[in-house]
Amino acid sequence: LHTAGIHKISFVAFDTPHPQSPVILKVFNPDKVIISNIEAGSVDEPAQFTVDATHAGHGDLEIAIKDPKDQTVPSKVMSQNGHANFKVSFVPQCAGSHGIHVTFNGEKVAGSPFMCTVMEEACDVVVLSSASSPAGEQRQQPLPATLTAARSLLAAVVSSSVPKLAPVRRPTTVQVSTDTQDLKLQATVTAPDGKVLDNCNVVNKELGLYVLEIVPTVVGEYQVELKTGGRQISGSPFSFRAYDPAKIIVSPMTDGAVNKAVHFVVDASDAGVGNLEVAVNEGNIPSMAQNLGHHRYDISFVPAEPIVHTVSIRFNGDHVPGRYIYLLVARFSAKFTNYPKAVYLYQDWIKLQLENPTGNMLPISVDNPGNGARQVSFTPLVVGVHRIAVKYANQHIHGSPFTAKAYDAAQVKLYGLDSCVVVGQPTNFVIDAGKAGAGNMEIVISVDGRNLPNHVQAEGNAKFRVSFTPQESKVHLISVRFNDEPVSGSPIKVNVLDASSCELAGAGLCNAVVGKTTHFTLDLNQKNAAECNVVITAPDKIAVPVKCFQQKNGQFRVEYTPTIVGEYEVEVTLNDRPLKGSPFKCNVFDPKQVRLVELDPVITGKETAFKVNSTDAGNAELNASIVDPDGQALKVEVLRAHNGQDELRFVTNKAGQHKLSITYGGQEVFDKAMVFFAEQADRVMSNVVDPNQGLIGEMARLVIEDCGHASKDDLKVKITGPKNGQSGVIKHMLYKRDEDSFEIAFTPKEVGLYTVEAMVNHKSLPGFPRTYTVVDPRKVRIVDGIGRAPFKVGHRHYIKVDTCAAGPGTLKADVRGPSGRMNVGVELNSKNEYSISFVPLEEGDHTVQLYWAGIRVPGCPLLTVAKRTGKTEIDSQKVKVYGEGLKHACTKVEAEFIIDGTKAGPGFPTCKMIGQRADVPISLNPVESYKWKATYVPYVSGKEGNE
Repeated sequence: LHTAGIHKISFVAFDTPHPQSPVILKVFNPDKVIISNIEAGSVDEPAQFTVDATHAGHGDLEIAIKDPKDQTVPSKVMSQNGHANFKVSFVPQCAGSHGIHVTFNGEKVAGSPFMCTVMEEACDVVVLSSASSPAGEQRQQPLPATLTAARSLLAAVVSSSVPKLAPVRRPTTVQVSTDTQDLKLQATVTAPDGKVLDNCNVVNKELGLYVLEIVPTVVGEYQVELKTGGRQISGSPFSFRAYDPAKIIVSPMTDGAVNKAVHFVVDASDAGVGNLEVAVNEGNIPSMAQNLGHHRYDISFVPAEPIVHTVSIRFNGDHVPGRYIYLLVARFSAKFTNYPKAVYLYQDWIKLQLENPTGNMLPISVDNPGNGARQVSFTPLVVGVHRIAVKYANQHIHGSPFTAKAYDAAQVKLYGLDSCVVVGQPTNFVIDAGKAGAGNMEIVISVDGRNLPNHVQAEGNAKFRVSFTPQESKVHLISVRFNDEPVSGSPIKVNVLDASSCELAGAGLCNAVVGKTTHFTLDLNQKNAAECNVVITAPDKIAVPVKCFQQKNGQFRVEYTPTIVGEYEVEVTLNDRPLKGSPFKCNVFDPKQVRLVELDPVITGKETAFKVNSTDAGNAELNASIVDPDGQALKVEVLRAHNGQDELRFVTNKAGQHKLSITYGGQEVFDKAMVFFAEQADRVMSNVVDPNQGLIGEMARLVIEDCGHASKDDLKVKITGPKNGQSGVIKHMLYKRDEDSFEIAFTPKEVGLYTVEAMVNHKSLPGFPRTYTVVDPRKVRIVDGIGRAPFKVGHRHYIKVDTCAAGPGTLKADVRGPSGRMNVGVELNSKNEYSISFVPLEEGDHTVQLYWAGIRVPGCPLLTVAKRTGKTEIDSQKVKVYGEGLKHACTKVEAEFIIDGTKAGPGFPTCKMIGQRADVPISLNPVESYKWKATYVPYVSGKEGNE
């Protein structure tokens, strides 16, 4: 939120507003509070300033004024214009800098405390003197009434208040009012060295009113003598002291770190007399001063965080020229898994290494935010302790290696909550944070905004059982936060029944599982059980068999076994009158009907989607967990759809065996975890980086952004298949990502160009209609030129490639010999046939890598060998042929067998299949040198013969 004021937050689930939505949120910004018009004051004289909180939002404004002794000075606040604009006044009781501390809703206002300079009390000299402010402005006080001086002095009023200090090189004015209007004012100013200043200027403003302007040039005490007609006026001569902030010398700062004191020396011996003030980060960092004698002071402060520290120095309220910046390398801690973290480095020769819990080094990025600092960012991908080694000149700095504990609130699981919660009866649930990392768990159970006591019992391995006893028959909210982050599924709404008016309780009234016997209890309170009747009706309107047993406590246990999913009606009557709450609606689901229907190939570093069909499973909560080969839990995103076509999305960075567990309504879907394997990205087809290109049979996802606040019903999406295909309009899924974006998902079944249209209110959204290209690199086939015989060194060789079934794209080739990459030519011979040519320059193994539409062709690289010309024996009897494709095959399904000529000498096989109606073409693809895979697709059943 960037704007202060009243905001409304709306919560919508599956396009349905939350009952308590919208929520009112009052946002404030203390940085918008403006403090202005701070005027320097005098002892026992009112000082004022203005506070403007008009644009800061709603809240409480607190103002505290403290004198140099840290004593609070009473203040008076007066509202101006009635719009959070105030004038504040106070009467200082001592001289020195007064701090104005301002907070808004408990947050410190930027720049607080503000400093107000208060000067000493007025002298017994009748001189009005106004030394220039730091900005060079002069203030003029109204003249007091005329005083009558002694007989030897001329009666005149010069002032009622004179400051004892004045800055050098800036004018100080003295106003004189006298009743001897016919005599001219004469002024003599003597400098500390005894010389008379010649730059004094006396101006007759009006009849009887003079203004004397003095510009001190050196530090020290000045004497001012005023005369008219040769006679001194009352109070003359008077004195003041000049000071010079530029004469203050500041030593270089020592090196330091967080929680280590930084020292420097301020030498004011040549600056004159006055008050010295030192502020670190505008007074937000406490500092200490030790008197070293002869107006020299040792200043120290202790940094608390790794930020740029600014030291400003004032002398008698004037800034000392210069600003001193100190930079730090500091300890820090990581916070969330999958969120970038940052540390600060302030020298280019500092080295940083970051190791995750598995011992692998994490990549880092370095940015330059300015001020000579370096901001280092990294993203923890697994939960656990990360080690950060910081070295200077190849040596660990103090405290290195540092540790950062990464956690993931999404891995916290809630389960085991009772289906039916009754007033006055304890209920409990389980929180499992075993895979979430280290952190603090906050559990709040509330009703109508009031917190309810709860008891937490640790069960080991970061698993906790939480119990509470509801006292009211109202909706209760269970909120669970991990390290101040809401866990998955939180908050949970719980309906609490009133036990005093409800004779029935138990899970069998709320939720049940198909094929599992469920029950509820019935308390008739000594009434005739013969007059009680229980009827349970399945969704197909067929009555369900019921068993009833009387227990030792007099209550009855009612059991039944649901056989189909859906909403069951449980009707309980006594004397033909329904008990309170009857008929009850019991939701029955079947976790065994949850099916994994589509599994994307799992490639490291790439988002993978598993499609889950829960259409026939009924209504329940779907959860999933995946564990990688190192035993680390992966973050799994569960996307639910109204039609039961759900998705599980995740990203793994580890190749090898993974385990998937799925629960539905808290029930395990699989008897044991399903095992699948992830492949390294460089061992499979390269990832498709073009968002408008995909692979056949692989889920395509397109993001629609800038949809405003359109709902799923407002957004109309249409996907049309290739014009030469038979697909027509393509079935797709639509998911809502956030407030103004959606995601389209569909699975292309053929190669070609697909047209995607997206409209809101019959208007196409930006970037639509969009073309999506689908290719199949597996259909790229080698027709001729490789495997027939060894390549000859120094001769040009050609490889013919057929791409007619691979979809739209361009063929690229990469040929490498023993010494590296070779020059290769790729030419399009006809519409779908390419010719690859190259000249081997040395003997040895050669590899041919093929790419279609930027994606590596499966089966590549092709392996071959180059030899110099010579005679070699060829023995066809040593050729071996084997494989299932020699024995049997299915119509319209590709079959294969292997031809192995590795011991037969150089050559290339020819192969054909003679059918009953027509010959079947066979395609030969080299597997390695002198070894081929033969594939064919029969279209008619019957016996075929191979040659």
